[in-house]
Amino acid sequence: MDTNKIDNEYLNEKMKEILLNNNNFFDVILKLKEFEKEYKQSDFYKTTKINLIDLVKDARIFYLTNVKTITDKINGIINNLDAEKLAALIENSGEILENHNNATLDIIKEFKEFGGADIIKNQSILNEREKEE
Repeated sequence: MDTNKIDNEYLNEKMKEILLNNNNFFDVILKLKEFEKEYKQSDFYKTTKINLIDLVKDARIFYLTNVKTITDKINGIINNLDAEKLAALIENSGEILENHNNATLDIIKEFKEFGGADIIKNQSILNEREKEE
């Protein structure tokens, strides 16, 4: 890159490329070291004298919490959703919950018919007697 053209936009793109395209921390450090000489030729560095490694700490937070970036990612996810598949997934989830709820209600009904309330009442009385002893 021609050092006369190292503007903030280039620095931003280069920083995002290094931070977001490397999954290994040590690879990031090596890439930053490679970029450091070029970075030090920029007007930004000459004005601020901010060390590249120190700048990375703030850049990581900025790129992770930047509202525009988050909004763009959410919009990308929404735009790529298949509405029919999503509707089918929601409907299927509802059916599963309904079946589970009906099975639970059947168990409660059988428990009542079997005299479950009396069993629970008797067990409570036994528990109270054990506490008294």
